[in-house]
Amino acid sequence: MSVAKSLETQQVLDGKYALLREIGSGASGTVYEAEHLVVGKFLAVKLMNRAAFANAEHRDQFLTEARAAARIAHANVVDIHDLGVTADGVPYLAMELLRGETLAALMEARGPLPPQYACELMVQVLAALSAAHARGSCHGELKPGSVMVTHPRPDRPHVKVLDFGIARRSQAGDAHSDLFSASALLYAMLAGRDPFAGSALSAGAQRVAVADLAPLCQVNPLVPKLLAAIVERGLSPEPQQRIESADEYVALLQPFTGAGSHVLTLGPQRRMSSIPNPFLATQREIESQATLPAERPSRESSVIPVRVASYSRGVTDSLLLAPRFPRSANSPRLEIGRDFLPIQGEPGWAEVEQRRVSTQAPQAPQAPQASHTGRKIWLTLVATGFGFGLGVLIAWLSGAI
Repeated sequence: MSVAKSLETQQVLDGKYALLREIGSGASGTVYEAEHLVVGKFLAVKLMNRAAFANAEHRDQFLTEARAAARIAHANVVDIHDLGVTADGVPYLAMELLRGETLAALMEARGPLPPQYACELMVQVLAALSAAHARGSCHGELKPGSVMVTHPRPDRPHVKVLDFGIARRSQAGDAHSDLFSASALLYAMLAGRDPFAGSALSAGAQRVAVADLAPLCQVNPLVPKLLAAIVERGLSPEPQQRIESADEYVALLQPFTGAGSHVLTLGPQRRMSSIPNPFLATQREIESQATLPAERPSRESSVIPVRVASYSRGVTDSLLLAPRFPRSANSPRLEIGRDFLPIQGEPGWAEVEQRRVSTQAPQAPQAPQASHTGRKIWLTLVATGFGFGLGVLIAWLSGAI
């Protein structure tokens, strides 16, 4: 039975969003799967915590930040379709419905994530932060519970960052605090535990907490030392020593995602991860793949080799005149010895060779015909004398001599 036929048993927001079931809840509110009664589309509705937004000023701030989050419009940021306030003053968001699990649930079920897979997820999180920071927005409370991981394809995890700037918090954040939280998030993925218990920390509290962190390579020896150094730099007690921007962070993590991330760029040929599901392989296998150098495309790699048959006997007259290809039914009949020459051992070779020898056999010399030659010379002399005498006679008669 559709929701539209049983509205009396469902809670409906603003006469158009029927709440079907609860998906999850947290300190800021509760998320429901809902149906848009006008267009019949399923989506997610987050009903914010009533006590946190009882003040009208807080509700106005929520609406302002929610509009800013909706304008980010990035593939790794959850898409916000609508927002509003219920009749009794509770703000809500209507968002795209995601089929996946939060990073918190993922780490709870899997423990430490393989380094390549963890860096793949973090690069997508940083892409979302970069898009938000470019618009002057920040998240303010990045933690495992605000990152959703979906798998549209088994070998392509897709990250969606939730709650951009709309979670009720005690202290506003900025881009630098987002990067610190991202480093803590990556540490948690690699270590298998949240270093700060999932709570936002003030600048002073950050220094105290970081000083107590155990080196990442000690917690998980499978983490490459260079990767551990990058994460620990992002968690440096001194803010001026940390990573400056999300784009810089992406560049540092790129070598650990497996020869180029397929999430940020879809340009020239990329090598996808060869592991269909990162949880089907051991961490050492994924780490060894992450340390392999990137494959450089070359002209030779784009050429398909063709195997050509070779002839040990070399090129012969027989091959040139009659190549060994299947003969068409309409082709003329070729005669051995006239149209092509067979080689030794082939049918017809003996007959052709005998014919060739016979035509080249020396012939007996013929005796010269002396009498015939002398007669020809005598006739030539007589004709020459007669012609000369006739010429003299004609000249005398004409008076020339």
